[in-house]
Amino acid sequence: MSAGVAKVLLGKQALSDDVPFVTGAIGLLGTKPSTKLMGGCDTLLMIGTRFPWAEFLPTDGRARAMHIDIVARCWACATRSRSIFKATRVRLGVCSCRS
Repeated sequence: MSAGVAKVLLGKQALSDDVPFVTGAIGLLGTKPSTKLMGGCDTLLMIGTRFPWAEFLPTDGRARAMHIDIVARCWACATRSRSIFKATRVRLGVCSCRS
């Protein structure tokens, strides 16, 4: 797999920025490599994030998106949607809620 990693600010400690495939932060305070990564990705895997700013993610339909999260009650189960959070639609949303 040829994949890069862009991190939200709250997850910046998850992986060191010294790792070759890590592009740094995403979003308003993000790095240019992370913005380029989001613009060119065909698959987006989001793990444990509540990143709400869709303008920093690939546009709907541009990339396949999957989201894995641990939540008490997720938005997807409450609304029968395929998105755990509202920033982007996902093909697969995996959560731990008991809805």
